[in-house]
Amino acid sequence: MRFNLKSSIHDYIISFISVVVVILLILVSYLMVPKSNGDDYAIVRYNNEIVKRMPLSVDDDFVMYKTQYPDLYGDELIVSVRNQKVFISKEESPLNYCSYLGEINQKGSSLICAPNCVTVTIEGHTEVDIIL
Repeated sequence: MRFNLKSSIHDYIISFISVVVVILLILVSYLMVPKSNGDDYAIVRYNNEIVKRMPLSVDDDFVMYKTQYPDLYGDELIVSVRNQKVFISKEESPLNYCSYLGEINQKGSSLICAPNCVTVTIEGHTEVDIIL
């Protein structure tokens, strides 16, 4: 059995509308990302407790040692801030999973290093206007 399928004007219209919708969704998602105002900071948590706040405007390293944080794999874990980006630069988890997470620099972004019980989240100051 052989089918003889032909394109119609409706196929082209549906294809065009689909492409426009995808482009609009990409554009809206890009515009909805919160922009940095320079007051952002990375919050390092160990077992869901805040252990360090690191401003993104200053290049810095935070070293976590196994003697202070017993659930770490290996001797130390290093969280680094470079060029307003946060990443885990050194760790010893199975398969080095946490090092492969990459960099984050947007508010609300997180690095979750589950084997070491460490999370890093970027937060910023929020201004709230109250009118009485």
